[in-house]
Amino acid sequence: MGSLRRTIEWTIGVSLLALVFGVAITIEHGADAKLAQRLKTSGRSTQATITKKQASAEDGRGVCYLTYQFRARQASAPNAPFATFSREVEVPDGFFDRVAAGQTIAVRYDPDEPSVSTVEALIRHPRNPTWLVWVWGVGMGVAVAMLLWSCVVQFQQFRASGSRLSGSP
Repeated sequence: MGSLRRTIEWTIGVSLLALVFGVAITIEHGADAKLAQRLKTSGRSTQATITKKQASAEDGRGVCYLTYQFRARQASAPNAPFATFSREVEVPDGFFDRVAAGQTIAVRYDPDEPSVSTVEALIRHPRNPTWLVWVWGVGMGVAVAMLLWSCVVQFQQFRASGSRLSGSP
């Protein structure tokens, strides 16, 4: 029964890791969706200049970042002074490959808080974590299948040995 216990412990560990991974994905993409909705409904559109492109390898996957600058009023009041705002955002690699430093792109910003902004293309076509959800689901399915298979094998071995459970007739 020791191997069954190890299998159960391993399955619980993998399941907890998958759960943490799933929650992190949900939180990250939930925040992106909230920001996109906020800027879609109450944001203002303007042109920004790409000041920097940066690609890095993070956790074994390529991550692409753009830094952009734009000018906007510091508040939504018509006589508020203009200021320059800068932001770095993660973008899909396809979008990253289509733009260059110095190029202008459309961004949306919150007129009451202009430091809150994002690339308009990300609002129209948000990053889609579907493949991550599939990986998480498959991982959980494999973990549960391994646990069930191990239980069946252990039970068959127990029955084949002719042992009886304590307290049974």
